[in-house]
Amino acid sequence: MATMLAKAFSADRNRAMESVRLFRPQEHQMPFFLSNAPNRCIIGGNRSGKTASAAAYFAAIATGLQMTGHDGKLLPYPFPRDRPLILWVIGYGEKHISSPIYPMLFKAGAFKIIKDKTTGEWRAFHPVFDKDRITECRDAPPLIPPRFIESIVWTNKGAKQFEIVTLKNGNEIRAFTSTGEAKQGDKVDLIWIDEDISVPLHVCEWQQRLKDRMGKLIWSAMPHCNNWALVEMCDKAIEQMREREHPNFHMTRLSQTANIYISDEAKALSLEELGEDEIRKRVDGEFVNDSFLMYPAFSKLIHCWPSPPG
Repeated sequence: MATMLAKAFSADRNRAMESVRLFRPQEHQMPFFLSNAPNRCIIGGNRSGKTASAAAYFAAIATGLQMTGHDGKLLPYPFPRDRPLILWVIGYGEKHISSPIYPMLFKAGAFKIIKDKTTGEWRAFHPVFDKDRITECRDAPPLIPPRFIESIVWTNKGAKQFEIVTLKNGNEIRAFTSTGEAKQGDKVDLIWIDEDISVPLHVCEWQQRLKDRMGKLIWSAMPHCNNWALVEMCDKAIEQMREREHPNFHMTRLSQTANIYISDEAKALSLEELGEDEIRKRVDGEFVNDSFLMYPAFSKLIHCWPSPPG
Protein backbone atom coordinates (compact mmCIF):
# COMPACT_ATOMS: atom_id res chain seq x y z
CA MET A 1 0.00 0.00 0.00
CA ALA A 2 2.80 2.40 0.91
CA THR A 3 4.50 1.66 -2.42
CA MET A 4 1.29 2.44 -4.33
CA LEU A 5 0.86 5.71 -2.45
CA ALA A 6 4.48 6.67 -3.12
CA LYS A 7 4.02 5.97 -6.84
CA ALA A 8 0.80 7.99 -6.94
CA PHE A 9 2.47 10.90 -5.11
CA SER A 10 5.43 10.76 -7.50
CA ALA A 11 3.10 10.74 -10.53
CA ASP A 12 1.16 13.75 -9.21
CA ARG A 13 4.41 15.61 -8.53
CA ASN A 14 5.69 14.88 -12.04
CA ARG A 15 2.45 16.04 -13.60
CA ALA A 16 2.55 19.25 -11.60
CA MET A 17 5.98 19.87 -13.16
CA GLU A 18 4.80 19.37 -16.76
CA SER A 19 5.93 22.25 -18.92
CA VAL A 20 2.58 23.07 -20.51
CA ARG A 21 1.19 23.62 -17.00
CA LEU A 22 4.18 25.74 -15.94
CA PHE A 23 4.62 27.82 -19.10
CA ARG A 24 3.50 31.44 -18.70
CA PRO A 25 3.11 33.65 -21.77
CA GLN A 26 4.46 37.15 -21.41
CA GLU A 27 1.80 39.85 -21.44
CA HIS A 28 2.55 40.99 -25.00
CA GLN A 29 2.25 37.36 -26.23
CA MET A 30 -1.24 36.89 -24.81
CA PRO A 31 -3.18 38.07 -27.91
CA PHE A 32 -1.86 35.03 -29.79
CA PHE A 33 -3.14 32.63 -27.12
CA LEU A 34 -6.48 34.37 -26.68
CA SER A 35 -7.32 34.64 -30.38
CA ASN A 36 -9.75 32.10 -31.80
CA ALA A 37 -9.12 33.06 -35.43
CA PRO A 38 -8.74 30.11 -37.86
CA ASN A 39 -5.54 31.68 -39.26
CA ARG A 40 -3.02 33.13 -36.82
CA CYS A 41 0.45 34.53 -37.40
CA ILE A 42 2.88 35.20 -34.59
CA ILE A 43 5.80 37.09 -36.09
CA GLY A 44 8.85 38.60 -34.46
CA GLY A 45 12.57 39.11 -34.54
CA ASN A 46 15.29 36.82 -33.24
CA ARG A 47 14.72 35.61 -29.66
CA SER A 48 11.35 37.31 -29.42
CA GLY A 49 9.57 34.16 -28.22
CA LYS A 50 7.53 33.40 -31.34
CA THR A 51 8.58 29.75 -31.77
CA ALA A 52 8.36 29.01 -28.04
CA SER A 53 4.84 30.46 -27.95
CA ALA A 54 3.68 28.44 -30.95
CA ALA A 55 5.32 25.26 -29.63
CA ALA A 56 3.70 25.64 -26.20
CA TYR A 57 0.28 26.17 -27.80
CA PHE A 58 0.80 23.19 -30.14
CA ALA A 59 1.90 20.96 -27.26
CA ALA A 60 -1.09 22.00 -25.15
CA ILE A 61 -3.50 21.01 -27.92
CA ALA A 62 -1.63 17.73 -28.55
CA THR A 63 -1.59 16.68 -24.88
CA GLY A 64 -5.02 18.09 -24.01
CA LEU A 65 -3.54 20.05 -21.10
CA GLN A 66 -4.80 23.55 -20.34
CA MET A 67 -2.34 26.42 -20.27
CA THR A 68 -2.34 29.27 -17.79
CA GLY A 69 -2.23 32.85 -19.04
CA HIS A 70 -0.15 35.80 -17.91
CA ASP A 71 -2.86 36.75 -15.41
CA GLY A 72 -2.91 33.31 -13.76
CA LYS A 73 -6.23 32.27 -15.32
CA LEU A 74 -6.65 29.05 -17.28
CA LEU A 75 -6.80 29.53 -21.03
CA PRO A 76 -9.67 27.87 -22.93
CA TYR A 77 -9.01 24.60 -24.77
CA PRO A 78 -10.60 25.35 -28.17
CA PHE A 79 -10.63 21.83 -29.64
CA PRO A 80 -12.98 18.86 -29.24
CA ARG A 81 -12.11 16.25 -26.64
CA ASP A 82 -14.50 13.54 -27.84
CA ARG A 83 -12.29 12.28 -30.69
CA PRO A 84 -8.59 12.01 -31.59
CA LEU A 85 -6.99 15.06 -33.18
CA ILE A 86 -4.71 15.18 -36.21
CA LEU A 87 -1.96 17.81 -35.89
CA TRP A 88 0.60 18.75 -38.54
CA VAL A 89 3.85 20.62 -38.09
CA ILE A 90 5.56 22.07 -41.17
CA GLY A 91 9.28 22.82 -41.33
CA TYR A 92 11.27 24.19 -44.24
CA GLY A 93 13.23 20.95 -44.70
CA GLU A 94 14.27 17.81 -42.85
CA LYS A 95 16.90 19.65 -40.82
CA HIS A 96 14.21 22.03 -39.58
CA ILE A 97 12.23 19.04 -38.28
CA SER A 98 15.37 17.85 -36.45
CA SER A 99 15.99 21.30 -35.02
CA PRO A 100 14.31 23.35 -33.72
CA ILE A 101 10.99 21.49 -33.92
CA TYR A 102 11.92 18.12 -32.35
CA PRO A 103 13.88 19.52 -29.36
CA MET A 104 11.33 22.28 -28.79
CA LEU A 105 8.50 19.75 -28.45
CA PHE A 106 10.18 16.62 -27.07
CA LYS A 107 13.37 17.68 -25.24
CA ALA A 108 13.88 19.56 -21.99
CA GLY A 109 14.82 23.22 -22.04
CA ALA A 110 12.09 25.12 -23.90
CA PHE A 111 12.26 27.52 -20.92
CA LYS A 112 13.61 27.66 -17.36
CA ILE A 113 11.86 26.74 -14.11
CA ILE A 114 12.61 27.41 -10.44
CA LYS A 115 11.16 26.41 -7.07
CA ASP A 116 8.91 29.07 -5.57
CA LYS A 117 10.19 30.24 -2.18
CA THR A 118 6.69 30.48 -0.71
CA THR A 119 4.97 27.34 -2.00
CA GLY A 120 7.98 25.15 -2.67
CA GLU A 121 6.44 24.23 -6.02
CA TRP A 122 8.16 24.51 -9.39
CA ARG A 123 7.14 27.43 -11.59
CA ALA A 124 8.45 29.34 -14.60
CA PHE A 125 11.63 31.29 -13.90
CA HIS A 126 11.16 35.08 -14.02
CA PRO A 127 14.34 37.04 -14.86
CA VAL A 128 13.22 40.12 -12.91
CA PHE A 129 11.69 38.65 -9.75
CA ASP A 130 14.25 35.82 -9.62
CA LYS A 131 17.33 37.73 -10.79
CA ASP A 132 19.26 36.83 -7.61
CA ARG A 133 18.43 33.11 -7.95
CA ILE A 134 19.58 32.41 -11.49
CA THR A 135 21.88 29.60 -10.34
CA GLU A 136 18.86 27.78 -8.87
CA CYS A 137 16.88 27.51 -12.08
CA ARG A 138 16.86 24.44 -14.32
CA ASP A 139 15.59 23.39 -17.74
CA ALA A 140 11.86 22.78 -17.91
CA PRO A 141 10.84 19.21 -18.82
CA PRO A 142 9.72 18.51 -22.42
CA LEU A 143 6.58 20.29 -23.59
CA ILE A 144 5.29 16.86 -24.64
CA PRO A 145 6.41 14.48 -21.84
CA PRO A 146 7.43 10.87 -22.54
CA ARG A 147 4.40 9.59 -20.60
CA PHE A 148 2.15 10.88 -23.42
CA ILE A 149 4.01 9.14 -26.25
CA GLU A 150 2.68 5.81 -27.54
CA SER A 151 4.98 5.44 -30.56
CA ILE A 152 7.20 7.34 -32.98
CA VAL A 153 7.73 6.64 -36.66
CA TRP A 154 11.09 8.04 -37.73
CA THR A 155 12.27 9.30 -41.10
CA ASN A 156 15.80 9.35 -39.65
CA LYS A 157 15.98 8.36 -35.98
CA GLY A 158 19.66 9.27 -35.59
CA ALA A 159 18.97 12.80 -36.82
CA LYS A 160 15.71 13.01 -34.81
CA GLN A 161 13.65 13.52 -37.96
CA PHE A 162 10.24 12.19 -36.95
CA GLU A 163 7.35 11.45 -39.27
CA ILE A 164 4.46 10.44 -37.00
CA VAL A 165 4.15 10.67 -33.22
CA THR A 166 1.12 8.86 -31.82
CA LEU A 167 0.11 9.93 -28.32
CA LYS A 168 -1.61 7.75 -25.72
CA ASN A 169 -4.66 10.01 -25.81
CA GLY A 170 -5.14 9.07 -29.48
CA ASN A 171 -3.92 12.37 -30.92
CA GLU A 172 -1.43 12.13 -33.77
CA ILE A 173 1.35 14.54 -34.75
CA ARG A 174 2.65 14.38 -38.30
CA ALA A 175 5.73 16.29 -39.51
CA PHE A 176 6.13 17.49 -43.09
CA THR A 177 8.69 19.53 -44.97
CA SER A 178 7.72 22.40 -47.24
CA THR A 179 10.04 21.29 -50.04
CA GLY A 180 8.00 18.38 -51.42
CA GLU A 181 4.46 18.14 -52.72
CA ALA A 182 1.77 19.56 -50.47
CA LYS A 183 0.10 16.73 -48.54
CA GLN A 184 -3.49 16.23 -49.60
CA GLY A 185 -6.50 14.21 -48.51
CA ASP A 186 -6.24 14.32 -44.72
CA LYS A 187 -8.71 16.07 -42.45
CA VAL A 188 -6.61 18.05 -40.00
CA ASP A 189 -7.39 19.88 -36.75
CA LEU A 190 -4.27 22.03 -36.30
CA ILE A 191 -1.37 22.96 -38.58
CA TRP A 192 1.72 24.73 -37.26
CA ILE A 193 4.10 26.28 -39.80
CA ASP A 194 7.42 27.35 -38.34
CA GLU A 195 9.48 30.02 -40.13
CA ASP A 196 9.91 30.21 -43.90
CA ILE A 197 8.60 27.66 -46.42
CA SER A 198 9.88 26.62 -49.83
CA VAL A 199 6.60 26.85 -51.77
CA PRO A 200 4.26 29.59 -50.50
CA LEU A 201 1.44 28.29 -52.72
CA HIS A 202 1.24 25.20 -50.46
CA VAL A 203 -0.38 27.32 -47.74
CA CYS A 204 -3.63 27.38 -49.73
CA GLU A 205 -3.68 23.57 -49.84
CA TRP A 206 -2.88 23.27 -46.14
CA GLN A 207 -5.70 25.67 -45.28
CA GLN A 208 -8.16 23.46 -47.17
CA ARG A 209 -7.12 20.43 -45.09
CA LEU A 210 -8.64 22.24 -42.08
CA LYS A 211 -12.10 22.93 -43.44
CA ASP A 212 -13.82 19.59 -42.63
CA ARG A 213 -12.97 19.90 -38.94
CA MET A 214 -13.00 23.70 -38.70
CA GLY A 215 -9.36 23.48 -37.71
CA LYS A 216 -6.78 26.19 -37.18
CA LEU A 217 -3.50 27.22 -38.78
CA ILE A 218 -0.77 28.95 -36.78
CA TRP A 219 2.39 30.36 -38.32
CA SER A 220 5.41 31.43 -36.27
CA ALA A 221 8.02 33.29 -38.29
CA MET A 222 10.44 36.10 -38.69
CA PRO A 223 8.84 38.55 -41.16
CA HIS A 224 10.17 37.03 -44.41
CA CYS A 225 9.33 39.56 -47.13
CA ASN A 226 10.14 37.13 -49.93
CA ASN A 227 7.35 34.81 -48.76
CA TRP A 228 4.23 36.31 -50.32
CA ALA A 229 1.92 33.88 -48.48
CA LEU A 230 3.13 35.15 -45.10
CA VAL A 231 2.92 38.78 -46.21
CA GLU A 232 -0.60 38.24 -47.56
CA MET A 233 -1.76 36.50 -44.37
CA CYS A 234 -0.41 39.30 -42.20
CA ASP A 235 -1.98 41.96 -44.46
CA LYS A 236 -5.37 40.24 -44.15
CA ALA A 237 -4.94 40.05 -40.39
CA ILE A 238 -4.15 43.74 -40.06
CA GLU A 239 -7.20 44.67 -42.13
CA GLN A 240 -9.62 42.29 -40.41
CA MET A 241 -8.42 43.09 -36.90
CA ARG A 242 -9.16 46.73 -37.63
CA GLU A 243 -12.61 46.12 -39.12
CA ARG A 244 -14.04 42.98 -37.48
CA GLU A 245 -14.83 41.97 -33.93
CA HIS A 246 -14.08 38.32 -34.75
CA PRO A 247 -11.51 38.24 -37.57
CA ASN A 248 -10.65 35.09 -39.49
CA PHE A 249 -7.02 36.24 -39.65
CA HIS A 250 -5.07 37.43 -36.62
CA MET A 251 -1.48 38.62 -36.23
CA THR A 252 0.61 39.07 -33.09
CA ARG A 253 3.90 40.92 -33.53
CA LEU A 254 6.65 40.33 -30.97
CA SER A 255 9.76 42.43 -30.43
CA GLN A 256 13.08 41.26 -29.04
CA THR A 257 13.19 44.40 -26.89
CA ALA A 258 9.98 43.33 -25.12
CA ASN A 259 11.35 39.90 -24.21
CA ILE A 260 12.13 40.00 -20.49
CA TYR A 261 14.34 36.92 -20.85
CA ILE A 262 16.90 38.87 -22.93
CA SER A 263 19.28 41.06 -20.91
CA ASP A 264 19.45 44.79 -21.54
CA GLU A 265 23.12 44.37 -22.48
CA ALA A 266 22.25 41.79 -25.16
CA LYS A 267 19.48 44.00 -26.54
CA ALA A 268 21.82 46.98 -26.73
CA LEU A 269 24.44 44.85 -28.50
CA SER A 270 21.90 43.82 -31.14
CA LEU A 271 21.13 47.47 -31.86
CA GLU A 272 24.84 48.19 -32.30
CA GLU A 273 25.55 45.17 -34.49
CA LEU A 274 22.67 45.47 -36.95
CA GLY A 275 21.83 47.97 -39.67
CA GLU A 276 18.54 49.88 -39.79
CA ASP A 277 16.65 47.33 -41.91
CA GLU A 278 17.99 44.39 -39.93
CA ILE A 279 16.90 46.06 -36.67
CA ARG A 280 13.40 46.46 -38.02
CA LYS A 281 13.31 42.81 -39.07
CA ARG A 282 15.39 40.97 -36.45
CA VAL A 283 14.63 43.12 -33.40
CA ASP A 284 11.27 44.81 -34.01
CA GLY A 285 9.70 41.99 -36.05
CA GLU A 286 8.66 44.24 -38.94
CA PHE A 287 8.47 43.55 -42.65
CA VAL A 288 11.02 45.62 -44.57
CA ASN A 289 9.60 45.28 -48.09
CA ASP A 290 9.55 49.08 -48.37
CA SER A 291 13.36 49.09 -48.59
CA PHE A 292 13.81 46.50 -51.32
CA LEU A 293 16.11 47.55 -54.19
CA MET A 294 15.29 46.99 -57.85
CA TYR A 295 19.01 46.37 -58.26
CA PRO A 296 20.09 44.50 -55.08
CA ALA A 297 23.81 45.01 -55.78
CA PHE A 298 23.45 48.80 -55.89
CA SER A 299 25.68 50.64 -53.43
CA LYS A 300 26.08 54.38 -52.99
CA LEU A 301 29.72 53.78 -52.08
CA ILE A 302 30.48 52.03 -55.37
CA HIS A 303 27.99 53.40 -57.89
CA CYS A 304 27.70 57.07 -56.92
CA TRP A 305 30.13 59.90 -57.54
CA PRO A 306 30.09 62.88 -55.19
CA SER A 307 28.85 66.14 -56.71
CA PRO A 308 31.57 68.76 -57.29
CA PRO A 309 31.60 71.62 -54.77
CA GLY A 310 29.64 74.69 -55.71
